[in-house]
Amino acid sequence: MDEALTSGTTVSSGAENRDGSTRRFLEIVLGLCVSISMIVGAASTAKTEDRISLQLKWYHQSQFAGYYTAIRKGFFARARLKVELIEGGPNIDPVQQVVEGKADIGISDPVELILARSSGAPVVILTTIFQNQPNVFVSRRDLNIKRPSDLRNKVLRVNKDSTILALLTLLHMGLRPGEYRTIDAPSKVELMRHGAIDAWFSYLSNMPVKAKAANLPVNIVFPTDYNVHIPGDTIFTTERFARANPELLNKLMGAAKTGWRYAVGHVKEAAAITADVKPGLVPETEMTKLMSIVPLVLNRSGKVGCICRDAYQDMIDKMTKFGFLNQPIDVTALIHSVPTTEKTQ
Repeated sequence: MDEALTSGTTVSSGAENRDGSTRRFLEIVLGLCVSISMIVGAASTAKTEDRISLQLKWYHQSQFAGYYTAIRKGFFARARLKVELIEGGPNIDPVQQVVEGKADIGISDPVELILARSSGAPVVILTTIFQNQPNVFVSRRDLNIKRPSDLRNKVLRVNKDSTILALLTLLHMGLRPGEYRTIDAPSKVELMRHGAIDAWFSYLSNMPVKAKAANLPVNIVFPTDYNVHIPGDTIFTTERFARANPELLNKLMGAAKTGWRYAVGHVKEAAAITADVKPGLVPETEMTKLMSIVPLVLNRSGKVGCICRDAYQDMIDKMTKFGFLNQPIDVTALIHSVPTTEKTQ
């Protein structure tokens, strides 16, 4: 015993050993409980993240920079949203995709939504991102087309999907059907340089950008310069989805608007984010496109995502007058109000 003590060895009784073992056992159990709690908590957090799919109306590009930005900067994530962006294209109809349940919400042109509603599709508008439609009239500079009246008796290239929009735009600018001729043609600068087309009804981010890259001088007639205010890219869904998911749509609209506000305030960064979405996109080109879009996004008060009922009513009235609608529609039923709080960044 003395030898043991003098050598510094500690001798414990049986009771002390049992107490130590009990403590160690309790520590292990407690540790397991904490770990399980963390796992369950993480699973619970992941489970509360709402998933939603958004059908784009065209290929990935700066036209949708606000949504890419909302993903990259975490605006959707902070709202506990997992948003899937589905790329569009020439053979993809966003309205059909949403109505058939292949996407929860979509982006489309108001003209298409009014036509769909008139044909019985249960679509409703959630918000309008482009306060003005982005189409302009582009022509070779040597043709000297500088104002709407110069388009009279001219040949205009109008994509078949934009026929009604072009008609509405020209009506607002004082030109009636029969005072010009429209044809469909590929969107190629070569046709503008050498073809028999006088002017192109084109996205501001399309032919003007292509012409500049090809060193082709052009004139651009901006409808907004002549007090033409027709809404552009609009977020929509079905009546059923809107009624069933008010809180989800509230969060989505808020985060999407925040993404767009950030994008128009940080064009270079948003263009770089856009270019990362798909191979082949060039940051400089996307920045040029996005800069042309910025004036379309903010309304006169500097807000993002607003709906002008009068503009939609005017479109409905004119489309009814020219026989484009199968049946009259109520603008109040077309627009679904989603109260949101837009956060500034």
